[in-house]
Amino acid sequence: MENTPLYPVIKFNTAHSETISAILNQLDAFDRGLGNKRLNLRPTYQRGEAWDDDFKEKLVYSLVTNYPIGNFVFRTVSIENPKDPTHEVVDGQQRLIAVREFIRKDRSLSASMSRAIISENKAYYEFDKINNINDSAVKIYTRYLKNPNLSIRLQFKNLPTVIQQQILEHNLNIIDVEGSDEAISQYFRFIQNQERLRAGEIINSIPDSPLRYYLQSINKNDFIDKTGWKESRKEFDKIFYSMIGIFDGKLTLGTTDKAIIDFVVSTSETEEYYNKNVESMIRNINAIAATEMHNTRKLTKRALKFFFLIAGFELIDFTTEIGYKYFKYLLYIDSLIPVFNSSNQKQIDKKLAGFDETEINDLRKIFLLGRGSHSTTKVIEVLYSLANLIIKKNR
Repeated sequence: MENTPLYPVIKFNTAHSETISAILNQLDAFDRGLGNKRLNLRPTYQRGEAWDDDFKEKLVYSLVTNYPIGNFVFRTVSIENPKDPTHEVVDGQQRLIAVREFIRKDRSLSASMSRAIISENKAYYEFDKINNINDSAVKIYTRYLKNPNLSIRLQFKNLPTVIQQQILEHNLNIIDVEGSDEAISQYFRFIQNQERLRAGEIINSIPDSPLRYYLQSINKNDFIDKTGWKESRKEFDKIFYSMIGIFDGKLTLGTTDKAIIDFVVSTSETEEYYNKNVESMIRNINAIAATEMHNTRKLTKRALKFFFLIAGFELIDFTTEIGYKYFKYLLYIDSLIPVFNSSNQKQIDKKLAGFDETEINDLRKIFLLGRGSHSTTKVIEVLYSLANLIIKKNR
């Protein structure tokens, strides 16, 4: 008697890479019913559009900074009609929608993100200006130079030529799969369930991890009580573990939950684990936990990460007598920087009336640090400015 597989069989083929430009052409080919490779972005088992503007913008920023944007899974299908798709998107639909909207449909970025991109890529804009190419980019760059705080909303055509080419030639890692409709639908549901998992929930069940020893070294209950942390304790644990990964050089700020899980699992069998930055972070956490401070501002996940990083990299000593004042001012800044979501310059100026132009530019960089993934070098550079601002305002 033959053994019947418990689950429908899926064949996974060897991964390969294709450029964003090639993938966009395949999506266009399906829409037109022409071409040898036609990629269907919305097969019947797929969900509708789910990402909000913030998620889409973070993905675009990752491409501008040339960060990887994850693996994609495409299904190879048998065709009967020459206009049918040759492939379907199983995993990566939301990312491809965001990329396609920005490149093909002239989607605009927010004013704060646009100004940050121009500021960080002046050399490329100057190249276009000197060589008299890409008039769309040069015009918007010229406007920015006249007034850096001007409300500017970049589209793909407004990016420097080098960045445009970089995005179009960005290689995506693609895994081709084959299987029945039932098998692919089940695999898609599995992927969606995986996305819903949270690192903190899995981390909580890992036994005897050296990282758990660090978590047990902090006065978590007192810290949560004094700072007014309202999110779940598992979320706190996840952020705490992710900071250890950053200090250890294994993770970056803004990384995925899966990467955090992989980091914790990979260190779970380590016999000895020591990191001076982690020790500094713990020392500062316990110092805040021991104060008589009663915080009335919301402690967001972003502010908690900034506190952990500033403490771990020893940019501010929160163990001093005025350490709690530094902490409160950090939360104050965190309450201000969402104003950069607005394209209304008058609103920004009003909200940040107590800061000079240099400080406002630093605040904008701090705001953008909460978006996308960033190298540790970049994180330290921006947080150094934040730490200096906190100390300066509390003299």
